[in-house]
Amino acid sequence: MELTIDDVNDEAPVFTQSSYEFSLDEHLPVGVVLGHVTAVDRDAPPFNHHLYKIVDAYNTGADEMFSIDPRSGRIISTVTFDREVTDELVLCIHYKLELGRLSILADISEPKISAISIAIFVTAALFDLYTQA
Repeated sequence: MELTIDDVNDEAPVFTQSSYEFSLDEHLPVGVVLGHVTAVDRDAPPFNHHLYKIVDAYNTGADEMFSIDPRSGRIISTVTFDREVTDELVLCIHYKLELGRLSILADISEPKISAISIAIFVTAALFDLYTQA
């Protein structure tokens, strides 16, 4: 007799840090890496396949100023920044369960674990290259 126990989606994913703070100098070219975020899920496949996504939680356009690699969590600038225009941005990053072609984004305020999404806020401070001493 052989018994196989299948995994269920019972582990909530978590970011490896409670918050992330990065900084960028102004006037850097597009494509500069801001940093990386990392989340983990202890479930077995397919319940541990997640994607990172930037969400514009505050209608600041931050989701258009940065892109994120959906698999690695690497955050990249998509514009050139000027500190006199913007000195700090807050990005909301979701880590959501992906089942094959179906991506599910769910509210984690409920205690049950079914489709999982977690969010973290990332602060990006911009530094002025021409600050006088």
